[in-house]
This record gives sequence, C-alpha cells and structure tokens, in this order.
Amino acid sequence: MEITIIAKLAAIVLAVSLASERLVTFLKTLFPGLASKTNDPATVTPLPVEGAEKRRQILVMIIAFLAAWLTASFLKDGKFDPFASCDIGPPQTLIPIWIIGLLASGGSAFWTSLLGYVQAVKTLNTQKIQNEKLAGASQFAALEEKKKTGSIH
Repeated sequence: MEITIIAKLAAIVLAVSLASERLVTFLKTLFPGLASKTNDPATVTPLPVEGAEKRRQILVMIIAFLAAWLTASFLKDGKFDPFASCDIGPPQTLIPIWIIGLLASGGSAFWTSLLGYVQAVKTLNTQKIQNEKLAGASQFAALEEKKKTGSIH
C-alpha cells in the first residue's frame, strides 16, 4: 500500500473521528447518564470495572461506533450510504464505510499511532531519496574525475 493511500486513510479517519466525537459529546450532554461520573483522576474507578459502570462504558463504545459509522456514511459523494465503500486512492482502493467508522471510533489513540506511522514512513522515503541522490552525485563525481585524469575517452 502506497504512503499516499495510508496518509489519505489517516486523514479520513481523523476527520470522521473528530466529527463523531462531537456527536458522542452531544449525546452525553443530552443524556447525562452516559457521561462519566467524574473527571477527577484521583476518584476514577480502578480496573476491573463491573456492574453499571461497565454497561455504561460498553454502551458509550457502541454509541461511538454508531456515531462514527453514521458520520462516515456521508463520505460517498456526500450522500448518506452506510453500506457503501470509500475509494481512498488508486488503483481503486475501496474500504467499506463501516470499517472506517470502526477505525474512527478507536479514538485519538488509534489515529495518533496511525499518523506517527505515516510520518515515520515518509521520513524513511525521504532518507531513501536523499541516499539515492548522494549515490548518483558521487558516481557522477567519480566519472568526472576519470574524465579529468584521462581514464575515460
């Protein structure tokens, strides 16, 4: 898979993730029972979570996936189609919308890792190109030196 395709996928997942997170936040505001009981790290329930809190967390994860799927459903020509596939690059790389929704519902941890991966691959490609240019330049310099010394006619 080419880096441009991965970069485009990362951008799509990021955009869908941010938009769907807004939708989840709206739903948590509309239905306060979905919101976390506290944002104070000192009073957060340690793992393992059981009972009502576990059900709340699972429900929020399901809502996050559905919100991301709903948001991603508008990717195909701007029309709502939750069962379409999104073309993210040549040669016709199709990814089902529900998979984009699933990736986007992974949250910032997922797309931050994906963006880090894309950046690392771009850096490696840049270094490879620079090394090829240096190798070409040194071969050219060696050829010019041979011409000066008369080794090549």
